[in-house]
Amino acid sequence: METKPIFLFADSQLLFLKNDQQEYYLQSVMNDITNADPSCAYIGASNNDEPVFYELFIAAMQNLGLTNCKKISSSFNEDGRDFLDKADLILLAGGDTELGLEIFREKGIDEILQRKYAEGSILIGISAGAVQLGWQSFKAVNEKMNATEALKLLPFIVLVHQDKDELAKVAVLLQISDIKRAYEIPMGGGLIFHQDKTIEAIRKPINEFILKEENLAHTLIFPGNHETV
Repeated sequence: METKPIFLFADSQLLFLKNDQQEYYLQSVMNDITNADPSCAYIGASNNDEPVFYELFIAAMQNLGLTNCKKISSSFNEDGRDFLDKADLILLAGGDTELGLEIFREKGIDEILQRKYAEGSILIGISAGAVQLGWQSFKAVNEKMNATEALKLLPFIVLVHQDKDELAKVAVLLQISDIKRAYEIPMGGGLIFHQDKTIEAIRKPINEFILKEENLAHTLIFPGNHETV
């Protein structure tokens, strides 16, 4: 089955904002769903299943006319597993990146997400959720950066709303990583990873970083352009 686009948002703004044609940025999701009654799963493991973020998800889905929604709790009971197994659209919420990945591995959610993507489900990552869909995440331990394996559904590292000091460390991150490409999405911006392995910036330019030998190449990718990964 053909894979579908992966949507990466730095924060929840793009769930509700409209483009110049007054269409929601997520409206294109509807073009990729063939099920007459799509099921939409929300995973809030990264924020300890905080109810307010699920409410935002429900409101965003209702704007698209999608009402068959369910929160997949971190306890991951049989009911949640069954719903996730059939979901047409899956959103990974923001919060603590490492906490979410730990729960995914512990409950086997990581393997289900990888399979669902291969089967054609649409994946959306918000903030930490966007990072989790990428190749690796990073965490400072005793002033040393450690890399953690993420879901690896994208052939690059995802960074979100970094400040200038953090961006200065990108070369260090890529040096310790086993992949040498990263994209940083600014606050209020987004990125779509298309089936043809191209990326598209949404609303704001995104930073592309590629480490070649010891040299870090930095490029801005502007909305409307498709760049091959």
